[in-house]
Amino acid sequence: MGNVVSRDGSRIDMVDALRGTALIGLFLVHMDEHFELLRYPANAPDWLNSLNQFVHHLTFGLFAGKAYAIFAMMFGISFTLILQSWARKDGDATARLRFLWRLVLLGGLGYVHALLYIGDILLVLAVFGLPLVLLYRVPDRWLVPLVVLLLGQAVSLWAVASLWITPETTPSNPSHWALYGRIFTLFTQDSWSAVFVNNLTTGQTARFWFFAESGRWQQMAGLLILGMMAGRLQLYLDSPDNRRIWLRTFQLALAGFALLFPLSLWVQGLPLQGLVKYHLGMMTGGWANLMQMLLWASGFALIYRRIAGFGFTGRLAAFGRMSLTCYLMHSIIFVPFFHGYGLGFYQHWGIALSVGVGVLFVAAQMRFADWWLRHHAYGPVEWLWRCATLRRFDVPFRRVAI
Repeated sequence: MGNVVSRDGSRIDMVDALRGTALIGLFLVHMDEHFELLRYPANAPDWLNSLNQFVHHLTFGLFAGKAYAIFAMMFGISFTLILQSWARKDGDATARLRFLWRLVLLGGLGYVHALLYIGDILLVLAVFGLPLVLLYRVPDRWLVPLVVLLLGQAVSLWAVASLWITPETTPSNPSHWALYGRIFTLFTQDSWSAVFVNNLTTGQTARFWFFAESGRWQQMAGLLILGMMAGRLQLYLDSPDNRRIWLRTFQLALAGFALLFPLSLWVQGLPLQGLVKYHLGMMTGGWANLMQMLLWASGFALIYRRIAGFGFTGRLAAFGRMSLTCYLMHSIIFVPFFHGYGLGFYQHWGIALSVGVGVLFVAAQMRFADWWLRHHAYGPVEWLWRCATLRRFDVPFRRVAI
């Protein structure tokens, strides 16, 4: 999210396109889940249930836990490039203060958005993006151990060890399970005011409890810092040295996935109970997802030069550039479509149909974004965010014909 340009001022289409792939994955997972509702038609025929299960496993296997990770890493890269650009013009201190204000605006937008959709990622990115401003000048040699600890989920490892030693002192289930159970039931009802009041407080509490108890906060923080470091090293540029790094990353991630994915499946089958099983499952699954995300990112970087000339790639990059506008559009349209206070289509659409419509909707959005950016410098929400960040409204909106 943001106007991502390189040090010489040119657009970095590969970063935009990769962000676009992440937004596609994020949206299809949301369509599968009916936007946090997790309720589906009753009494579907057996063949349709089988199809829905296949599409669910395919969607989650490809995107769940990976798309948000790409999004976080791209946010870290964008942070570095934007801050570098501002620092060259206005100095380091001014640039950092301005980015803090930018994050405050994003967090405010995210909170308002979460009143509609509690799965919002904007407020989470804003909160976890705050430490980047402090870490911006910290040398990489100090950041690497921190990233390893965060992505390795050291805190979750400690939690598992503690639970193993004193299992009798811990609850049997994570706290957010009970909160989400009440929320999902509420979303099927027809009272918009009840949902709104819930999302003011309980919805926000449930979301951050999930991030805390699942250990996902560690991966989110680690990926943001990793993205910041990748931005510093200009790993987004297509060069012989970077291609070797991408290839080596792909190879190591493939080996890691081949080891960690079976490990995560093995952990699921262990005769464990309660929070020990939950934390072990989330931790090993998170490690496997991390390897799959690195496969996705490095593999895309390796093939991008070969596919950059295709029209599809240009539309994908435009979609990534307008990610904030397109992301908000998803929930504005589909939360009322599926939820009980709106059209209630969770009762009529299964997973296969929902994901299929999601694919068609994304294809239409990509064409719209490509058309829009031929005539405008920014997406509508991106422009408003930029104006609010700079606290002025003379930011060019429409492209000037040359």
